[in-house]
Amino acid sequence: MADLLHMLDRARAEIMKGHAGNALAGLEEFSDRVRQQGVPDHLRPILRKRISELHELAESSLRGARKGVADVRAIILAARSLQTYDNSGQRQVTFTPATVGKRY
Repeated sequence: MADLLHMLDRARAEIMKGHAGNALAGLEEFSDRVRQQGVPDHLRPILRKRISELHELAESSLRGARKGVADVRAIILAARSLQTYDNSGQRQVTFTPATVGKRY
């Protein structure tokens, strides 16, 4: 049953590489295996911890993606406002709140 741990480790590695499809396939395989064979009692705490870590990683990825979408929207709005004067001759000034992305 140590292969269950390896399956979660592979899914985590795929998430870290940005390969969500591969991670999902690995997690589905993990889920199928657990449904078919069950989980030994001695592995339950370890698997719970690893699954919790994957959940936190997924939540962080989601927050980052949402932030990226918001930044792109702000940039698009700013690009639309590059016209210095509107149709009635009023000066337009728009600031972009997007921050520089960070890579970890």
